[in-house]
Amino acid sequence: MVGKVVWLFVDESTDLLGGAVANVLMGVLDNEEYHKPYLIQTTILERTDSGTIARFINETLKLVFPKFNEKLLKPLVTDRANR
Repeated sequence: MVGKVVWLFVDESTDLLGGAVANVLMGVLDNEEYHKPYLIQTTILERTDSGTIARFINETLKLVFPKFNEKLLKPLVTDRANR
């Protein structure tokens, strides 16, 4: 994925015990060829508000791709976080 245009998908949900779980999937954005998406991070969160999700995304990108070029991230898709 280095040097490629990528997409990022964030999903937050509740586990069986009522805890908030967030997942980040990422893949290469290419109109000529299919590229398998990757689950790059899963974590348990205290809550799933927009600030927590934004920090989770930033921390994940810095951890997984320390030299990530945010200009290559085109769409960011997430469902609505609570307030």
